[in-house]
Amino acid sequence: MESKDSTADGEFSVLIDLRASGHCSFQRQPLISPGIEQAKNSSIAVETQASPDQTSPVIKSNREKRRTLSEWMRKYFLEVTNTYEERLFSVLGMTSEGGGTVAFPIMTLAFSIAPEVARDFSLMIQSCGMTAAAFTILWMHVQLEWHSITLCSIGGIFGMIIGLEFIDPQLTPAQKKMGFVCVWFAFAFALFLLNRYHKRKTYTTIPEFKLWKLIVLLLTGLIGGIFSAIAGSGVDICSFSVLTLLFRVSEKTATPTSVVLMAGNTAVGFYWRQVIQQAVSAEAYYYLAVCVPIVVLGAPVGSVIGRHFHRQVLASFNYISDTVALISAFLIVPLSKALILASVCIIAFGFFFFGLIAYAGKRIMEGVENKRERQKQVSCEDDTYENTMQPSTAVNTVFEKDKVRRLETLEMAQGKSKTSEIQDVQKLDTLYEV
Repeated sequence: MESKDSTADGEFSVLIDLRASGHCSFQRQPLISPGIEQAKNSSIAVETQASPDQTSPVIKSNREKRRTLSEWMRKYFLEVTNTYEERLFSVLGMTSEGGGTVAFPIMTLAFSIAPEVARDFSLMIQSCGMTAAAFTILWMHVQLEWHSITLCSIGGIFGMIIGLEFIDPQLTPAQKKMGFVCVWFAFAFALFLLNRYHKRKTYTTIPEFKLWKLIVLLLTGLIGGIFSAIAGSGVDICSFSVLTLLFRVSEKTATPTSVVLMAGNTAVGFYWRQVIQQAVSAEAYYYLAVCVPIVVLGAPVGSVIGRHFHRQVLASFNYISDTVALISAFLIVPLSKALILASVCIIAFGFFFFGLIAYAGKRIMEGVENKRERQKQVSCEDDTYENTMQPSTAVNTVFEKDKVRRLETLEMAQGKSKTSEIQDVQKLDTLYEV
């Protein structure tokens, strides 16, 4: 309903909307106004009360139910994901890939969560779960490769800082998702080719540690730290791949080593994001609050369980998880031709790179084994020489003892003969005197 009136100052109109309760506005136009339309266009409206939402209560209720159900499903699925990942497969419990490696693709691909939030959540949840599992590993005195832990940690700190400050801001979310799954699928394929030889030679620690191996571990930590800065996980798998493919360390040693290594690296990343950059979102803390009670209890349990599995079982989960992540990424992520080409190139280069590492590891292992065989041969020759020398030494000893005895016997005989001669002479002298 609209009412108009004229005053000395100009035309005055009042508009009342009966459909929306309490909605009222007025317009005032000076007398010099050329017309009503111009007055409406240049009018000043004052709302005495904001217009209420005209959405039907039933529609609002349905929207609220869908929103609550969606949040509940996301919360529940994240909790289930991290529960089983940390309890059954994380931390020496059956894979070198911690919760971040499974959580990142699920959060970004299945839930369409921003990669930055998924990365921060991965760092936060692993800084809790991996630390709890690392304590269990140390308490159980599990075999570890301390060269890798020390050197990869140093390189990983610098890689994490470089990745967070300079590399991560330059990448798009789609590039982060596809790069992550493509690199680790290539690693899983290389590990599968290597494990076709079920009785291959492995070591408990890095054999014959030298300077060039120190440099390799530092570079491994640097590259892995950059991957961790982008996706929340990386230094653990980089260390695992170098230990198993290049240095031929058993998965039973490489897995707990990567867990202890990742515990420190994620703590550094969490600290840098929260304290230095101050960029951790509230959404990441929400996911952390949902999952951390399960993770800190499940991860140590996984450490105990995984100790009793064969290394082939540990490697099998790598194959499955990385393959599923790659297929899901190609189905879910919006792909351009350039991104598809880049993904294929990453996989092809990954096959070549990890295959080259595996081949180099084979040659290194052959050199180590040949050297050990030569050492065994030299040791056997020394033992044979000692065994051949022992009889002659015994004969010489007996001969010397016999020689001493013969001399003593001869001296005794000579002494007796001299004594008898003297006695005979004395007897003759006595006879002559008589």
